[in-house]
Amino acid sequence: MLVVDTVSDTAVQENFRDCCAIVEDGGRALLIERVGKPEIIMLSMADYRAMTNHEIRAVGESSKKMRAYEAMEAMKKRSPFSKDYDYETVREEAFTEKYGRFD
Repeated sequence: MLVVDTVSDTAVQENFRDCCAIVEDGGRALLIERVGKPEIIMLSMADYRAMTNHEIRAVGESSKKMRAYEAMEAMKKRSPFSKDYDYETVREEAFTEKYGRFD
């Protein structure tokens, strides 16, 4: 069951990080009001997926990096590496080679 709290758009602007922390673990959502009218719902990706079975893809350079990371994670699940294989170092080198440093 999803618990929904109501907040104003001004409160979200002033406390965005706190709002993200409230919803990121799942189970809670924020109903954001503008001038007392409900306009937007903020919820975690896990809750969204559980409710819709729909995948959201961001557009832009950061989404390319995310897709590369997801592809590496999927490859890791399909092909288990030997215990002495340093996956993180290889992943970081491939990522850096393709996209540059990501700090």
